[in-house]
Amino acid sequence: MDRTDFIENRIDVIKNIYTLYSYAKSSMVDNKEWALQRFKQGKWYIVEVFGNTLFFAPSRFVGYKDNTIEKHKLNHGDGTQTNSKFHELKLYKEASDVFLTQQFEHFMITLGIEKDTAKFLIPYNYEISDLKKPRKCYFICPTHCKGQKENAWKSFLSKNIMAIGWKHTDYTNYSIEEIINDYTDDHTAIEPFKNIKDIKEGDIVCCTNNNFGLWGIGIALSQYKFYKDIHYAGIDEDGNDSYYSHYIDVAWICFKDNGYIPAKELHILSPEKMWQPYGTLNLKEEIPQYISNYLLKNTETDMEQNSKLEKYIKILEANKNIILTGAPGTGKTHLAKAIANTMDAEYDFVQFHPSYDYT
Repeated sequence: MDRTDFIENRIDVIKNIYTLYSYAKSSMVDNKEWALQRFKQGKWYIVEVFGNTLFFAPSRFVGYKDNTIEKHKLNHGDGTQTNSKFHELKLYKEASDVFLTQQFEHFMITLGIEKDTAKFLIPYNYEISDLKKPRKCYFICPTHCKGQKENAWKSFLSKNIMAIGWKHTDYTNYSIEEIINDYTDDHTAIEPFKNIKDIKEGDIVCCTNNNFGLWGIGIALSQYKFYKDIHYAGIDEDGNDSYYSHYIDVAWICFKDNGYIPAKELHILSPEKMWQPYGTLNLKEEIPQYISNYLLKNTETDMEQNSKLEKYIKILEANKNIILTGAPGTGKTHLAKAIANTMDAEYDFVQFHPSYDYT
């Protein structure tokens, strides 16, 4: 029986990618094994940018709106139909590149899967070079109205957006210099508008609850947009309804069903520092490790492995070669691939011969 509950946009797809990834990282053994099988058996994979990490997921699972294990088991649908829908909606296009293959292999290794053959669909408006660009991290407060952050966050979440306020002027075709000239009497608006005009697809967006924690973490899926009164921010100190009109599309993927993500759950370790707890829209040029770890659902074991890889990379960069020793079956090849993929390096395997030296 055919399924007709297809996705409608990339936000739907990204949420499905993260759903399947979350199953694969789950502590529930049945869910984990089921998801890993989906990753192993895929033929076509959707590629999306989550900050500085490329995520991959089988196109059949992510092609149906709000997909779950239960829905997929009841009717898994047809991968050719989902691929056709991606093309019809001009959401994704076919792509082939060594970089994609290497990133795919590295992503699968993080799930404990060795698989190096796949076909890829990248966002329709992307080139391969767009997948390689470094991303940034933005921290936004959902409202300036005192005591109304949770309701304002729920507006962000339900509309798949983040937004800022000030004048209801469409700045789509304005340069930042022209916007600054519009706020000569309010310098607090300058930085938020600079930031919202600079946000790119794939950047990380975090919705803050002062220094208590984060309401949510998401992926930016547009540049600056305008729609009058798109976000209800609450009642201001003068008793007036407050609306924001400047916004970005966001796929919110990490959040609690109730309340916020406490700061202690993010495991912020020195020398990294917490986001600026006050202000409208702040920027960190580099995505904090504590945000990446939470997004990627990294366990202490994962973080230890990343630290181990960094150690080997430093040795390799300093000495230009490295020798991994150990009995057969102890993971030397797996480790070598992980090191190469982490460095975005090209690699090949050769059979060692006694006539070779180490230079």
